[in-house]
Amino acid sequence: MNRLRINALIRKNSLFVGSLAAGHRDAVALTVLHSCRLLSLIPIDYLTAVTPALLLHRRGRKQNLANLTPAALAASR
Repeated sequence: MNRLRINALIRKNSLFVGSLAAGHRDAVALTVLHSCRLLSLIPIDYLTAVTPALLLHRRGRKQNLANLTPAALAASR
């Protein structure tokens, strides 16, 4: 339970970053990295695996993004 508290702390601390958009991006990035840590994934390996799919999604090839979460990637390995 205590390991999940860090996600809430990250979101709270991200409120005071330079702008609202920067705070949101900071909270998302840190939460993803912490989720990788909890699942014993190496963050750079996770980001390397999902970045091509995210870029395709952004360019208009809509995909199911639920398959790109750290938990989904850990379950598939």
